[in-house]
Amino acid sequence: MSMINEFNIKDLPENSNICILGEKNDDENRVRDKLTKSILNRYVDQRKIIICSTIELGKSYACDLCDVELYDNNANQIITNLLEVQKKKKLEICDKKNIKNVTLIIDDDIINSIETKLLQEIIFYSRHYKITLIFIMSCHVSIKKHFYLRGNIDYVFLLEKSESKQRDIWPFYTYINLCFDEFFSLSSEAINSDHAIVVKLNYPFDEILSFDFHKDT
Repeated sequence: MSMINEFNIKDLPENSNICILGEKNDDENRVRDKLTKSILNRYVDQRKIIICSTIELGKSYACDLCDVELYDNNANQIITNLLEVQKKKKLEICDKKNIKNVTLIIDDDIINSIETKLLQEIIFYSRHYKITLIFIMSCHVSIKKHFYLRGNIDYVFLLEKSESKQRDIWPFYTYINLCFDEFFSLSSEAINSDHAIVVKLNYPFDEILSFDFHKDT
């Protein structure tokens, strides 16, 4: 992976909006679970919430971490309550450093059940309320449906191996200074060697990095 710089998970800022993109199959699930564990360990002192289709899947995302709240329904109420708590803390505490940070993971089986207005609120304002927001998505379907994610995502971790599906979401990376074939060559090399491609979305140019799971798990 000499052509692109390595990404250190410790450099992932708090209160970021993150997408993990990849189809759900056994091989990619193994890598995805390593990645979610690395991110949760990065935010070890935060309150951790996972909302997904089943509790078993949530346990898979959380790996062996025990201090994680797992939910498989009532996403709208959970997110509403979370926003209310964080808003109150922001209003009541003058020293913003004392607001308890939260890591919230939502997968795409749940994202489609969240009311549009509520989903937009948590995407647009999560960082203001000390929430690190992580979406775990099947690449092409969810990104296309929730188009407003593009301007509000800070980091994309790409696990998808399929060329056709990577091409399908290519417009999502508006500012990559590469053609698709160059990008696919880099991403294929990374993913096939147990790395993830990390795209740091940053105008005027997105930055492409490589994340080595063996160094951070």
